[in-house]
Amino acid sequence: MPLKRRVFIYKKGDVTKAIKEISNGGKVRETCRKYNIPRARVINKLKHKYSWDRKMEPPTILTTQEESTLKSWIIAMANKWFPVNREMILDTVKDIIIEQKLPNPFKDNVPSKKWFASFLKRHPDVFARLVEYRNISESPVTVSALRMWYKNLKDYLITEGVADILEDPERIFGADECSFQTGFTGLVHGPQGLNYDETSNKDKESLTVVGTIAASGSILPPLIVYPSRLPPQVFRLVNGEWCVRQSDKGNLTSKCVFDYISDTLVPKLKGKHVKFPVLLLINGYKLHITKEISQLCIDNSIILYSFYPNAAHIIQPVDVSIFGPLKDSWINIVKDWKLKTGYISVTRALFASLLEDRFRDITRDEICNGFRNCGLYPFDANAISDLCN
Repeated sequence: MPLKRRVFIYKKGDVTKAIKEISNGGKVRETCRKYNIPRARVINKLKHKYSWDRKMEPPTILTTQEESTLKSWIIAMANKWFPVNREMILDTVKDIIIEQKLPNPFKDNVPSKKWFASFLKRHPDVFARLVEYRNISESPVTVSALRMWYKNLKDYLITEGVADILEDPERIFGADECSFQTGFTGLVHGPQGLNYDETSNKDKESLTVVGTIAASGSILPPLIVYPSRLPPQVFRLVNGEWCVRQSDKGNLTSKCVFDYISDTLVPKLKGKHVKFPVLLLINGYKLHITKEISQLCIDNSIILYSFYPNAAHIIQPVDVSIFGPLKDSWINIVKDWKLKTGYISVTRALFASLLEDRFRDITRDEICNGFRNCGLYPFDANAISDLCN
């Protein structure tokens, strides 16, 4: 049976203490046993084979100050109910590496799993937060949990000195993401053996939309994320105020969210002469918020706060007022379009026009009722009790 390797557990300061004791006449073997330090490590340091501060691990890439700032951001986001997962942290570090042109051994500047594990090891309080908020995202929705979310939101705004936001519907906004299919084939009939699998991919694809509404009843221009290689007619048919972005697979990325806030929401809010700061409630479990996005919102006096997870149908006014009813009727909207046009597919270019028609049908009262039913304006945690039952 092979011998088990001895594991030494000691603090960095113990090495310095041991070396000082040995330098003052202490015996090497006894001193190393006292501090549970490998004798070879102490001898090598005494012989100056390598620096006393040398770390037996890969370089951290970021400086101590940068890692400290990153850790503070993660904890601050967790306090606002944003579950900062590994992907968000790696995206943030990637942005820092690219911006500062830092040399690194990573593929495409994305930190490795080993770097992430080392980061958590260096910052154990961050690891605890990650575990805690992962469990929250998997937990069932209860009335008591939601009431705690309302309390935390109000307490946070009081701490920030901006609790008056909750009394002004012009300063309370909700945003959510939803996917819509552009084609529904359903059951078809014909002679046996006929193959109908040649339907084009564009007739089956899903497009991602992010909608934003205000407690005052207004709708802000939405974001539509298309797959890459858009035909020019898409841009000609989409409302000029709307935000159109592309990603490799048409999924929502942090880059799309950043562009939407910076290029659409911020100019629109400033054009409406809204009093800042404003509160923007979003689904933090779908919209990946990087440190760059957080800083953008801080610079423009936008307070980001995440909804409680798994509760879109209860506390998210965009889902209650717009996306919930719209998604229920979307199949019929596409079918009606095909009947009127001789079964012409809803293409990428036509999608935005159909969506805009539906947005026009949404009334101010419907949006205000959505915020009221969600208990966000007027702010009332008791408003959602019946919906949870």
